Amino acid sequence: MHICKIKHVHSVATTADARRLLLARPGQTGILAGGTSTIFSHKKELDTLVDLRPLQLNQIKTEEGGLCIGSMTCLTDLVFADTVKDYADGILSRAAHRTGTTLNRNLCTLGGLLVHPYIWPETATAALALNAEFHIYRGTEEQVDAATFYEQAPAKSLPCGDIVTDISFPSQPASRRFAFEKYASTHNEFAWLTLAVGATLESGILHEVVIVAGAATPLPRRLTEAEACLEGQTLTQPLILETAARAAETMQVGRDIRCSEQYKRDLCAGMLRGILEETFSTPTTGK
Repeated sequence: MHICKIKHVHSVATTADARRLLLARPGQTGILAGGTSTIFSHKKELDTLVDLRPLQLNQIKTEEGGLCIGSMTCLTDLVFADTVKDYADGILSRAAHRTGTTLNRNLCTLGGLLVHPYIWPETATAALALNAEFHIYRGTEEQVDAATFYEQAPAKSLPCGDIVTDISFPSQPASRRFAFEKYASTHNEFAWLTLAVGATLESGILHEVVIVAGAATPLPRRLTEAEACLEGQTLTQPLILETAARAAETMQVGRDIRCSEQYKRDLCAGMLRGILEETFSTPTTGK
């Protein structure tokens, strides 16, 4: 049983102050945002927290047709904000809504779940599909794209003192469509599998296809071979079946005590087929 050993909580006025405190006692000082990541981390050596709430990193702003969202923004705000619901066919809003319970969504922050996506990967799956950009304070602000951010576990790869301050989501052309699906036995259960799909549809031809799977492995992963099946193609029923089969075959799958690897692959094929049929056009028969 994990016993909380937190003895000190520091409130800070600037990100520079937060970084200084984190670097003063590496490994023993952590970040307090929503709090769920700290609870699930079970770090026995952690005895001090730096409270980021005074930094006001909880704003949602439109930015050249896209969005810039503060890392401390709670999921409930993403669910109900009109600007988020109207962006990219609402996949970020839907991903937030399918994360945890109402109480979880009132507490969990976007930044916390993107840095620690293992339990609730819904927003991380959407962020990778949307090609989000992470603003990270390292004494000065640096920007890291989602593909680089998820090459390895962010919580382990971010050096001590790094603070994700904002996440930018680029503008999307009117011809670009998105879809998000989560499979779980109940609305609130941890995902068995999530899929986020994006593509530009021009004259019936698919371009810049993105297919991301979450909860198959600890980190979201693009299904590049399935993407290649659709790139530059007109959607037909045989192509949908081929793409779904390729996605299921090539998807990396980790151990899950709730189901077999093959069951998760079958889920992938069925979910992707449904997304392509329902969102990206009414497929032609094809011979």
